Amino acid sequence: MKRVLCIFIFLFIFTASFVHAEEMEVFDKVDFEDLQTGSVDGSDFAVLWDFSNPAGNTPLIRDEGGNKYLRMDGYSQIISPHIMESDEYVFETKIRLTYGYRWVGFFVRAANPVLRTNPYHSEYSESNPIGMHIHFYESDWYYDAEQKGESNMGGSGIGIFPRKGHVRVAIKTYIPNALNMGIVYHDFPYPEDTNPKEFVKYTVRDNGTDTIEIYINDHFITKITFSEPVVYEEDPHDENEYYSVASMTDLEGNVFDLYDQEDRKIEILDNARIAVFSHRIAFASRTQSFDIDDIVFYHKASQNTLQPTQSPDRTNENPVNTTPDNTVVNDNQLNYPAILITTSSAIVTVIFISYMIILFRKTYRR
Repeated sequence: MKRVLCIFIFLFIFTASFVHAEEMEVFDKVDFEDLQTGSVDGSDFAVLWDFSNPAGNTPLIRDEGGNKYLRMDGYSQIISPHIMESDEYVFETKIRLTYGYRWVGFFVRAANPVLRTNPYHSEYSESNPIGMHIHFYESDWYYDAEQKGESNMGGSGIGIFPRKGHVRVAIKTYIPNALNMGIVYHDFPYPEDTNPKEFVKYTVRDNGTDTIEIYINDHFITKITFSEPVVYEEDPHDENEYYSVASMTDLEGNVFDLYDQEDRKIEILDNARIAVFSHRIAFASRTQSFDIDDIVFYHKASQNTLQPTQSPDRTNENPVNTTPDNTVVNDNQLNYPAILITTSSAIVTVIFISYMIILFRKTYRR
């Protein structure tokens, strides 16, 4: 009897494991095909995706051989209407570089832009304390404050920034100086035969808790693991909770070197700004342009917690800083890892069930 009981326990565990291997499904998709060519401003997409373009060239919907896409330009950003809490999801998009290779890209695990007083602004004074949201297209003002190193876009999150010869993966950080915002980064070469001046597919897999994985054209690039949620009490403007400890590794777990805004090697990253709750996905350009196509979100059917978000209040906000810095899915895209896991589980389960049936029959024959 004990033998039979063990058989049913193992059978239940294997069956439960198979059922748990739930595939991802498309939750939302934007391919721009239904939008009119020309300025994106005023369109339903612009409203839903919290489009902002306070200065510079206007982003446009363009048509190339029957394929429509969005050309980001000027000082611009679009922010996903979905907020993430503890949701496991996959995000895919296609990006093509046009001109300029420094101030373009997208963010994941980012908090809403924070309003900060900026004493480094040219119009700042005690009687006119400049306040500005550090939007995704906005400079973090590091160079302006320190007169060394580099300024970078955005105030929080993980940035994926395509460049001419490599992709920069950057994590925004808390620092005690400047405007309390810095970065650490690692530059990754493109996979072989990848041309960034053609549409390149970028995939981010977020397990909803402590890890994201980044792929380019289905090639694994890096895994970022994070932990230790904190609120940086020393930063008076930002009350968001962030994962502070993080690392970038390869498939075998080897840790990549990280460098800060002054290209100094960082031994331990314990001041990251990777949002814990209500995190965002956003695209941004700063005086340079790039093309976006096929924005796709996947999640599990059992997850129905992604919700629309409210745009930050920009009332009485000062204009964007336009001072030049002095530093230089495809419809049928398959979730291959999920399919492989599901198929493997199914094969193992079938084999195990067959073996258990045979063993069960032999037991009762005795």
